[in-house]
Amino acid sequence: MPDDENPLNLENDEVYTRRLSRRALVKGGLGVAAMAAGSAFLPSLGRAARYGSAMPDLVKPQVDGDLSFMIFAGGCPTSVIKGFEKEYKVKVKQTPLVSDQDYITKLSSGVSFDLVKSSPYYLPKDLAGGLFQPFNPHDLKHFDELKPVFRKPFWEHGSLHYGLLYDWGPDAIVYRTDKIDIKSHSWKEMFNHPEANGHIYLTAEQGDTIGMSLLAHGFPGSSSNPSQIKQASDALLKLKPGVAGITDNQVPPLASGDAWLAAFWLGTVLFGLPQTKDPSTVRAFIPKEGALIGGDTLSIPKIAKHPGTALLFMDWCLRPDNSAAITEALGTPTGTTAGAATYTKMVKGHPYLNFPSSLGSNKANWKQPPTQSAAKLWNQEWAQINS
Repeated sequence: MPDDENPLNLENDEVYTRRLSRRALVKGGLGVAAMAAGSAFLPSLGRAARYGSAMPDLVKPQVDGDLSFMIFAGGCPTSVIKGFEKEYKVKVKQTPLVSDQDYITKLSSGVSFDLVKSSPYYLPKDLAGGLFQPFNPHDLKHFDELKPVFRKPFWEHGSLHYGLLYDWGPDAIVYRTDKIDIKSHSWKEMFNHPEANGHIYLTAEQGDTIGMSLLAHGFPGSSSNPSQIKQASDALLKLKPGVAGITDNQVPPLASGDAWLAAFWLGTVLFGLPQTKDPSTVRAFIPKEGALIGGDTLSIPKIAKHPGTALLFMDWCLRPDNSAAITEALGTPTGTTAGAATYTKMVKGHPYLNFPSSLGSNKANWKQPPTQSAAKLWNQEWAQINS
């Protein structure tokens, strides 16, 4: 089990592809300044400050109509959707999510959904905009299926929650053992292999790529220090001539063997390996400086017409059989006991892909938006790197 062991030995050593919209940011930043402002503001707010003198009536998990669900294409297995429809005699209408900014824009303009795929990264911005309504997680029959570390995650403040973890996973260095000789389990390796020039790949998201460079240079992965951001950016610009691609569509370069050295999502490797000519030459590791974890959550919009059905579906996703099905479809753990067990089985032949749930307990391991003062600089530097 990934909680009890660390097969990656961190101190020592998707034929499903993730959709291009899978956690993708709109190039050049997505209103990061607004996110940062929310991030700095919201943690200090108490429940009374958020809602005024009267607390709102909390949503209860019960059928109150059909479900309108906004999620990335292919993000929820058909078996989970159909099972819910049969069990509760409702219909589920799915609307494809193009990007995280997509749900933010639609909800902000008054387009109603009962449930949306959200993200811990964007939650401060979402709450600052009043987009979501709270729920009591203990009203969920299967809430205890979540690993303890995800029952009170860092992005929630207080007993009421705004997002339920759906799936999560870290960034990693992926490399070909027949082309690259890794000396240390550090993000510095991304900058120390000129022999990989023309075969280096980076992720097309500023939080991942600038964050990776920050960690490689000994700085926090979400630093707001201008000199640190500039140093990390300069290193990436120096690396850029040897970079073959900056992409979110990570399986093709992995499958073709063109990616000799890459900073990719670890989940990419699981789906790319079967397509590679020689899987034995592929390895991955989570660098010791930090994991750059990303995740998806489920949230109920404040303007939802059927919030009770939405909360019921969130509980449905936590049920062991459904959580296992979601893990199998996405290739990433769901934060539940069943999801962790399923993921462990999936990577049995490739133990270096396994990682403990305890990795998610450290807030510093998670990608987080920069502060308002640093957001403009992040965007400026990213525009140069990703041009």
